[in-house]
Amino acid sequence: MLEKTKAVSDAGYKYFLIPPGQADVIYYERQVERRSTDLGFDIMRSKYVPRTLNISRAAFEELGLNVVEVSNIDEALPYFFED
Repeated sequence: MLEKTKAVSDAGYKYFLIPPGQADVIYYERQVERRSTDLGFDIMRSKYVPRTLNISRAAFEELGLNVVEVSNIDEALPYFFED
């Protein structure tokens, strides 16, 4: 979804319409824990922690793009025709 918002912004659009419930994206952030041993080497332990990113907020703050959730064509039509 992040790549799509970037592509929409790069194309010069002001709005990106998405289905309801897709504004929050869960991704996994890698965290590495390093522990030294008495034997002269380190033990590295990786774990992945779930994080939630709100696409609507991030796209607006970083790209100036408005991400709008729409349920049907009637909700989407106004974004295709501007006064």
